[in-house]
Amino acid sequence: MGSSGNARHYAYFELGQLNQAKAWMAKTLLQFPEEGNYYDAACLYSLMKLPTQSIAYLDTAFIKGYRDFEHLAKDDDLDNVRNLPEFKSLITRWKAKFASTKLVGVAGEKSGNRIVGTYVIPFKPDGGGTFEVKSKINGLPLNMTFDTGASDILISQTEVDFMLKNGYLTEQDFIGTNNYYTANEEKIEARTVMLRQVEIGGLVLHNVRAAVIKNRKAGMLFGQSALSRYGKITIDNQKKQIILTGDGK
Repeated sequence: MGSSGNARHYAYFELGQLNQAKAWMAKTLLQFPEEGNYYDAACLYSLMKLPTQSIAYLDTAFIKGYRDFEHLAKDDDLDNVRNLPEFKSLITRWKAKFASTKLVGVAGEKSGNRIVGTYVIPFKPDGGGTFEVKSKINGLPLNMTFDTGASDILISQTEVDFMLKNGYLTEQDFIGTNNYYTANEEKIEARTVMLRQVEIGGLVLHNVRAAVIKNRKAGMLFGQSALSRYGKITIDNQKKQIILTGDGK
C-alpha cells in the first residue's frame, strides 16, 4: 500500500473501473510523489497490461530510492511485465547501480527498517548533548534535533499542523494515543502519528511512530535510543558525525 494511506486504485481496478483507477493513481502521485507510490503505479499498470507505463513508473520508483529487489521478485502484480526484455534490462541496470554505490549517505538494502551497512549523518552541535541534523519527514525538509538523552521520537504540534495543512500528513496517519515521559519523568499523554517516511542524511526509514507534543517550539526530536532501534550508534564529535551501523537483524 502506498503512502497515500489507501489502495483505492486497486479497488477500482478490481471493479473494472480502469479510468477511475488511473485517475486516483495520478492524484496520489501528485500529492505523494514517493518511491512506494511509484512502485504501486508500476504494479497497477502491469495488472492493466500496460507494460510501457508500468516499466516507466518502476524506473521512477528506483530513481526515488526504491530497492527492495527481494519483494519485487515475488510480487505477482508484476507478472505481466516480468519476462519482458525492457523489464529485465531495467532490473539489471538498477541492481548494478545500487551494488556499485558505496557512497556515504546512500541507503542500502533493507527489509522493513532493518538496515544493512554504515550511514554517516553530519550534524551541527546545539550544546547540552543535542545535535541538529537535516531530515525529510514524508518528503518535507525539516531540521531535526538528535538528543542523546531522549528515548522517544517527538514532533511538535506546530510541525503537525503545517504538515496536515499542506498534505504531508492526513488524519488517517494518527493511530491513537500513548503515555510518554519527559526529561523530568513527568508522564504525559500524546497522540501517536505514523510517519510514512523519515530520511536522515540519505538513510530512509519507513513507518516510524512519533509522539505529537503540545510544545510548539520543540520541532522534531529523535532520541538516541529511538534511532538505536535501527542499528548501532557512534557519535564522532571531532568530525561532527553520527554513524549508524546496521547488520539487518
